[in-house]
Amino acid sequence: MIARANGLPIYEAKNVLYRDPGSQRLWMVGAFPENFQQGGYLNDVEVTTMNPDKSLKTRMTSPRAWWSRETRQWTFEEPMIARFTMGESPVFESMNEPLLRRTWKETPSQIIKPGLRVENLGIPEISSWLGSPLAKQAVSNRPSYLTHWHYRWALPLTCVVTVLLAAPLSIHFTRRGSGSGVFLAVLLSILMIFFSSVALALGEAEIIAPALAAWLPNLGFGLLGLWLFHRRITGRPIYQSVKRLLTVNS
Repeated sequence: MIARANGLPIYEAKNVLYRDPGSQRLWMVGAFPENFQQGGYLNDVEVTTMNPDKSLKTRMTSPRAWWSRETRQWTFEEPMIARFTMGESPVFESMNEPLLRRTWKETPSQIIKPGLRVENLGIPEISSWLGSPLAKQAVSNRPSYLTHWHYRWALPLTCVVTVLLAAPLSIHFTRRGSGSGVFLAVLLSILMIFFSSVALALGEAEIIAPALAAWLPNLGFGLLGLWLFHRRITGRPIYQSVKRLLTVNS
């Protein structure tokens, strides 16, 4: 929003490095514009092709490149290509005409994934990343992706847990104590959000298991919500009991 207000270009990601295991191509994209999925230009693109023995084969740089959904081909504007041969100096070739690549199967959506924060990915994107060879490389943060994959499935249950916490605190048989119940419900919701953030951080750091990090807040506060329902159904006080518990512990 700040960039748009100042008239600056908006980028989805910057300085993204992507390696395609099947083609032995290494991509370095300086910036993905806001409309890159609709055929927008990718800025400062560098594509390095490797030989089977991991030696350099070619390196192409282009100030702008784009991919067509209709033709499924790449177009590189004013590229410069460096060709490498073992024991010889590299040969550089500058082209004034656009260079087309019709057989390259990489897509902008595929290349940008390493540059996106895992918090912004959905279940399909995270699942495809975990199933790709890139997830098995040492540079990938696999625990972070696993933690957020489980967290995406745990999010719908978080809504149910919130109802379990709020419903018994909103039921009152007299006019007294209504404000205290609302205050306690808000406090418990804030604590649940806080503990969810802490659990996710522990899961991403591989201190606890990813599945446990995603589901533990729901489990803990869900049991607390059931306890509150039991107290309300049996007619026992809630706010006073919590206050007495906190007073005893302090």
